[in-house]
Amino acid sequence: MEILTPEAEELGCLPQLNRVRQIVMDGTSAEHQLWAFRRALNNEATQREALVEVVDMLVSNTAANLSQGAGG
Repeated sequence: MEILTPEAEELGCLPQLNRVRQIVMDGTSAEHQLWAFRRALNNEATQREALVEVVDMLVSNTAANLSQGAGG
């Protein structure tokens, strides 16, 4: 990351490089989906209910990201 930072600044893509750091620290969207699915199953949800939990999480995250992108 340190090696790439000067180039990212020059190219104007430092936010994207910082996003890579965040993904490494927090996990990918796919990992979050699996965690939500497994958490639901561990809480005695059926497979269908667990899938609904994942979809609900994705909808919520998408809505939050859209509102942030709109100045929220």
